[in-house]
Amino acid sequence: METDPSFLVPQWRDSVVALWTPNTRASGFVIDARGLVATSQRVIGTATAVEVQITPETKVAASVLAADPVRDVAVLWIDPKAVASVRPVPLGCAQAAKPSVADGQELFTIGAPLRGQKGMTSGTVSRVEPHAIVSNLRLALGSAGGPVFTAGGGVIGITSIVDDKDGRSGGTFRVVRVDDACDVVASAEKMMKNAAPPDGTRLPVEPAAAVSPEHPQGRRATTRRQPEPLPDVLVRLRRRLHHARARVRRSVPVGAGRGTRA
Repeated sequence: METDPSFLVPQWRDSVVALWTPNTRASGFVIDARGLVATSQRVIGTATAVEVQITPETKVAASVLAADPVRDVAVLWIDPKAVASVRPVPLGCAQAAKPSVADGQELFTIGAPLRGQKGMTSGTVSRVEPHAIVSNLRLALGSAGGPVFTAGGGVIGITSIVDDKDGRSGGTFRVVRVDDACDVVASAEKMMKNAAPPDGTRLPVEPAAAVSPEHPQGRRATTRRQPEPLPDVLVRLRRRLHHARARVRRSVPVGAGRGTRA
C-alpha cells in the first residue's frame, strides 16, 4: 500500500468541487457516478439548492437530496453527465472495516478554496469522538466540506466547521466521520427514486481570482510592481560614480572647508 500522501492530489483533485449558495462558499466531492456529491451540512446551511462548479469552465445546479444537521452531512445531486469523466471518491460504505483513526495520527484533506488552486492540507488528530474527529487542520476560506484521507489513501471523513456552541477555540476544524456520511448517503439514495432528475444546464462560472501565498484566507493582497533591471551600462556607470565620490571624500583633509573662528 502507498504511504506517500503526495499521490492524493493528482488522484482526487478533479473529484473535489466548489459549492455556491446564496450565503456561503464551500467545497464538496463527487462520491458516485450517478452525480452524488457529499459535503458538510454546516457549510451549506439550510440551502435547498446549490451551484456546483466542477471545473473553471463548468458549473451546474444541484438539488439537496439529504441534509442531516445532527450528523453534519449533506448529499447533493447533479447531472451525471457533468461528472462523467470524474472519478468518484470511494467512501467505503459497504466495507465492514473502516480505516483506523488514533490521536496524533496525520491526516490530509483536499479543498477548493475561494481563491487559489485546489491543494492538500495536512494536520494531526487531536481527539477522536464518536461522531467527529478533532484536529488542528487550518483550511483556506471555502475549503471546508472536502474529503479527509489517511496517509495510505483511505477516506475517514469530511471537513467541517466548528460551531460556537461547541465551546472550542477558533481556528479549528472538525472532521465528520465516514460512518455518519454513509448513513446520510443511504438516505439520499432512497430519495433519488422519487426525486426529479437534476437539470444539466450549464450556469455562468465565477471568474478565477488569484491570491498571494501570504494571504491564504482570501484577503485582498496588494501587488507591488517590481522595479525593472537597469541596463548593464548604467549599472557600470553608477558603480564608477560611487567609487569616484568615495575617493573624493577620502582625499579631502579633515576640517577642510570649515570656517575659522576669529
